[in-house]
Amino acid sequence: MVKICKACGYQNPDYARFCMRCGAPLEDVPQQQYQQPPPQYPFPIPTPSGRFIDRSAGIWFLLSGIIGIILGILEISLLKSEGAEVAGLFIILFTYTLIMLSYKGFIKLNSKSLGRTIRKVFYGGIIYTVLISIGMAKLSATAGVLGFVTLFSLVMFLLMFIYGSGLIYVGAKNRLWMILVGGIVFLIYTISIVIAAATLVGGTPIYILGPNGNAISLILFGVLMIVSYVVDFRPRS
Repeated sequence: MVKICKACGYQNPDYARFCMRCGAPLEDVPQQQYQQPPPQYPFPIPTPSGRFIDRSAGIWFLLSGIIGIILGILEISLLKSEGAEVAGLFIILFTYTLIMLSYKGFIKLNSKSLGRTIRKVFYGGIIYTVLISIGMAKLSATAGVLGFVTLFSLVMFLLMFIYGSGLIYVGAKNRLWMILVGGIVFLIYTISIVIAAATLVGGTPIYILGPNGNAISLILFGVLMIVSYVVDFRPRS
């Protein structure tokens, strides 16, 4: 038989008169009569993996989800009214806003290196794009504009790929399953956008997810981010 310390819960040998951990006096209380109180976790609470997460990070993923749904709806509307070129450029530009909003969530989820990588890739890529475009502009104004648009698009696609991979990594690390699935959806969306943009140069874009597949992917991504906020990040009493 062991003696359970009521102060700290330590199991002491039956001959002990004082707790060997905290020094509190012991009573002859058998183990089966004592139930250790459940641990009281400070805010923020741990995920199922046992890692503590900052629940204020969820607001950034919530915002990215709302933007994703809005972008998906707008893309469907623009495809019908303005065509693939205008819709594609609009979506790529505003996807940057989505990414830069939720990169703050990465930082709050203790993925600072990932957040910094996203930020550096974008700003470094923009500087590189501007410099190359200035150099090409000496040949002709058209070449400069074409160089800027091409390199800017490449930077955006790289950002989107890193972002989708980052969502998968963060979701797996913290067992935030909706974020993990959202990352997979966003990665598929990124690949589809790259293929559509590359084939658009030839005259006819190829949509591997169908005419509205990219927009539906964005809407699905948005729904997953909102569900993640409700399920994984909402403060619990």
